[in-house]
Amino acid sequence: MPSAGFEATLNLRPVGSSKRVFRSAKPGTSLESATELDETLRIASIIDLRGPWEKKKDRIPETDKPAQQLRLSVDLSHNVIGAVLRSLSWRCICVTLYYALTFRWTMAKRIAVQGSFLNKPGGLTRFYIVLLDNHGDEFNRIFRFLTEKSHFPVLIHCSAGKDRTGILSALIHRLMGTPDADILKDYLLSNKGLESVQTLLEKEVDKMGMCVNEFAGCKEEAMIGFLDHLDTRYGGVHSYLESIGVSRAEQDLVRTNLLDV
Repeated sequence: MPSAGFEATLNLRPVGSSKRVFRSAKPGTSLESATELDETLRIASIIDLRGPWEKKKDRIPETDKPAQQLRLSVDLSHNVIGAVLRSLSWRCICVTLYYALTFRWTMAKRIAVQGSFLNKPGGLTRFYIVLLDNHGDEFNRIFRFLTEKSHFPVLIHCSAGKDRTGILSALIHRLMGTPDADILKDYLLSNKGLESVQTLLEKEVDKMGMCVNEFAGCKEEAMIGFLDHLDTRYGGVHSYLESIGVSRAEQDLVRTNLLDV
């Protein structure tokens, strides 16, 4: 069950059984959350997958307690814009440009998103695939960061802790040898972990112009499609990581760190 024994950090749970890696929604909105990470889980480092605009919007209030963790910031969505634009019709591109050229940026972004794969059935699966195919440098940084034993235990998070965090968790699971059935179970736990903010999540997704039925929750078929793409295009997690510059020796180091109890 998500957040079992954890009350202050939304959608918090271990990735796998070793409790070397944890995943959550954005943490640190309270002193209780910081205490949970520092003292209960003894988190040594935090990998933040949000983009700059999200961090600005979700800025955490300052406290008098100094940060205890090493932090790695990796924007795991900035290359999605290219895929969004390539999926637009010419008419939608013209309308988007009109609003952009008249400095109505919010409307331009919404029009583009509404006309893209992000607002269509199957959009969540395609979003996951776009993240994998277009963020090799970012995944390289993350997995090389995980070769250092002193960085563990580590927390990974994005905003809700379900999509970007979900696919990174799936790659970590695959590296640990977790069966796909268990990867799916872990992924779907976010539906329970985000239950308390479901209405807010649906409003945010709709506000951005994305398909609520696709993006307001975790869909089993999206993760199945992601794992199938990982296997059919790259030949599995080991070959994918090699293709982005993470050697087998480095992968072995990461796996050792993940399984070290």
